[in-house]
Amino acid sequence: AHSGAGTLQLTTNNLTVTSDFANSAGTFDLNGLSWTMTSAAFSNAGTIKLQGIETITDLTQDASNGTWTYVGRNIAENISITYFSGADYNNLIINDTNTNKATFQNSAGLSINGTFTISSGTYDANGQTTAVGGLTTVEGGTYSASTAAQNFTGSLTISCGTFTRSSGQVA
Repeated sequence: AHSGAGTLQLTTNNLTVTSDFANSAGTFDLNGLSWTMTSAAFSNAGTIKLQGIETITDLTQDASNGTWTYVGRNIAENISITYFSGADYNNLIINDTNTNKATFQNSAGLSINGTFTISSGTYDANGQTTAVGGLTTVEGGTYSASTAAQNFTGSLTISCGTFTRSSGQVA
């Protein structure tokens, strides 16, 4: 369990969890390393930070709480967003502040219960649906919509950055 207000960062080895894992506060940073949950429950009231290249295995997502933040790794590359069964995320942030920014791609239809924020970097819907229950904010970076529907139940706000629409419905 991680209950501190600071950051718990993996530094050398991949992580395998065989008992319950609770990120009840602060940030749990995968730092490019893989994470396996083996018959273990997961809860997340804090933030999970990842570059996007990590392999996450057997995790049953806590899609009612917490935030996941994709930050890239200073390589201009396409990275597929991690998907989970049911709703994929509660809150999701794309915030790649590196010089060489990744493009975070949707490859299976993305479902977010809470908020979706693009602060820096690019989110590419990539021909897939995106459904957001809360507010979607583009406050920097780029949101590239697609030929599939982009559903913003909680509305879409663009304060800075770019929203590029395609032929898909934006609702």
